[in-house]
Amino acid sequence: VLEKQLNAEYRAPLEIEYEKCYLRMLQPSKKKYAGMLVVEPDDEPKLCVSGLECTRRDNFPLLVDSTRRLLELVLRNADVDGALAYARETLAALERGDVPAARLTFTKGITQSLDQYKAEPPHVAVARRLCARGEPVGKGSQIQYVVCRPQYRGGDKFVGASEFCSQAHAPDVTFYSDFLRRAMKLILSQCADAASVHHALRYDVTTTVARPVKGSLLAAWGCPAVTTTTRKKRKWGTASALTGESV
Repeated sequence: VLEKQLNAEYRAPLEIEYEKCYLRMLQPSKKKYAGMLVVEPDDEPKLCVSGLECTRRDNFPLLVDSTRRLLELVLRNADVDGALAYARETLAALERGDVPAARLTFTKGITQSLDQYKAEPPHVAVARRLCARGEPVGKGSQIQYVVCRPQYRGGDKFVGASEFCSQAHAPDVTFYSDFLRRAMKLILSQCADAASVHHALRYDVTTTVARPVKGSLLAAWGCPAVTTTTRKKRKWGTASALTGESV
């Protein structure tokens, strides 16, 4: 019906073909968008996403689930304040160490024989280490790994899911929070002002993780890592670093 109305109003040589109808939509860039797709007038709109982080199957579950939840809050519920609060609490939980390693696991496939890889991306490094330990790994294998903070110089940064032990390894909170911030900012910057996004993504907070040095007495006693969170003092000048306006 809409196609007929538009073509009646805008006559030849212009011809408009109806493709999709979105109730609400975000489009950070040409090939990255999300919207509430309306298929039939009486049906419930469904979330349709293209090009954003939550569409990638190899990303860690926390990133996929949290970005999809943000889109649901913004597009389905039109709850921007709720989305900002959710983003801040998700990052705070990550920095507190409340997120299990299973939610931080990347999954990537081995597409060729291990000796054919000239470079050594993280999943290949883990696969070679597992293979050296006698585990059956080869072309077609799905490798799961967690990005960790090495406890000593030369330690493993990428740890296989089967190798991960909470007593010996700790996820790299800085890496994951930065990764999560980038994905969340892409969404939130489309619907909220810069200052609100800055606060929600905890750019005003610094998290430091200190761990016992391997071979030290504290390490021998099994002392856990210590996480310290501090709030940065914002410097007010003649112009806002976020908006470029006078404050």
